[in-house]
Amino acid sequence: MSRTTGLIDMFRAYQVVIDGERVGEVKRGGTVEIELEEGRHAIQLQIDWCRSNTVLFDLDGKTARFVGGNNFDGMKLLVAIFHLMFSRGDYLWLKEA
Repeated sequence: MSRTTGLIDMFRAYQVVIDGERVGEVKRGGTVEIELEEGRHAIQLQIDWCRSNTVLFDLDGKTARFVGGNNFDGMKLLVAIFHLMFSRGDYLWLKEA
């Protein structure tokens, strides 16, 4: 799991949540490796009360790679407060790399 180097939350870590449990954290520009059993899993990023989309994946002996970050760098920063208040599920993004 890797995280982009955006400016928002630059001094804070995002929690990595797999199958509903916090299993690690990833800092700005950082990477974290997490050992999992084979099978179907769900991964999500969280910070405070905000979160990313949930990505479902099947682990079958290969390495699964994901990248995530904040949706509100650049000009989008102007609408970040709206999302903090009303659309917390869109604050972060996550996708398979």
